Amino acid sequence: ARATAAQAGDRARRVAEDVWDAARRLRDLDAALSEVSAIATAIEAIARQTNLLALNATIEAARAGDAGRGFAVVANEVKALAAQTRDATGRIDGAVRGLRDTALELRSAAEGNAKAAEEAATTAAATLESLGAVAGAVGRITAEMDPIAAAAGECGRQAETMRVALSEQGGRLRDLSREVDAAAERAEGLRNLSETLMDDLAATGVATPDTPFIEAAQKAARRIAAGFEAALAAGEITEAALFDEAYRPIPGTDPRQMETGFTALTDRLLPAIQEPMLAIDPRVVFCAAVDRNGFLPTHNRKFGQPQRPGDPVWNAANARSRRIFDDRTGLAAARNRKPFLLQAYRRDMGGGQVAVMKDCSAPILVRGRHWGGLRLAYRAD
Repeated sequence: ARATAAQAGDRARRVAEDVWDAARRLRDLDAALSEVSAIATAIEAIARQTNLLALNATIEAARAGDAGRGFAVVANEVKALAAQTRDATGRIDGAVRGLRDTALELRSAAEGNAKAAEEAATTAAATLESLGAVAGAVGRITAEMDPIAAAAGECGRQAETMRVALSEQGGRLRDLSREVDAAAERAEGLRNLSETLMDDLAATGVATPDTPFIEAAQKAARRIAAGFEAALAAGEITEAALFDEAYRPIPGTDPRQMETGFTALTDRLLPAIQEPMLAIDPRVVFCAAVDRNGFLPTHNRKFGQPQRPGDPVWNAANARSRRIFDDRTGLAAARNRKPFLLQAYRRDMGGGQVAVMKDCSAPILVRGRHWGGLRLAYRAD
């Protein structure tokens, strides 16, 4: 590419030089034609003067009569020659003007071509310089490729070694994952068994440490059901609104909060029933009613504070009203139709501390329809 650019630049410079030389010759030709035109003009002037003199001679010969007859013949010939001369100079002048016009056009074209050739030569020189820089860069890259290739080869060998190690580790992890799954299944089975045993023991009527919580939860659930039925009877809410499942997001909340057709009613009725439940035992953490999908419309006041804009961590712990809690424990409590459901679970208390909790729930039935359940959570000290 560099050689081609250099050749192109040389040819463009030679062309420019040749064209400028042709332009100079055309200027010389134009000057010569100007001189020819001037000579033709002078000849025409002489022919006019000669024609005037021949005319005077003819007049004088006519006055001389027979004696001037010979002069008259000569004067007529001179007059005819002068006319022929003027006609010839006219044709010469026309031809010269045509030649000058053509020469001017050729000169203009030659000068334009010369400029174009010079520009081509300049461009070729710039291209040659750029190609030189590219060639230098390619040379440096070529020189650096060998160590890069060596390093790449070493990386490839290390990657292969790592691939083999990762493959072995992957096998061990798969085995461990199967063991973890099996352990989780056994733990879930033990949890279900323990909850069944707790339910069966409490259902026998024998007093247990959980009996006061079970009775309190059942009594509060019945009070909530009675409050809902009274509101229906008084026309304060329709049955469709009370069982509304069209949860509408509240704009600007994080975590997202929602509202339904019954949130205004629960805000009015539930605090009077739920708040006193926090005082029945020091171990009680919260008491809140949820609908059958785990939607908690009105939490205890300490957990139902207004959200702080831009602080989702604080909101998650302190603004828990109007949210759906559909984890295993929450959904089981929401959909339970037995007289009560006693569950145990681990709750993150913050600061790396985890507490074992019990969740006692009782169903809320309104006019025979399952609305949800009342959850009473307390520490299993």
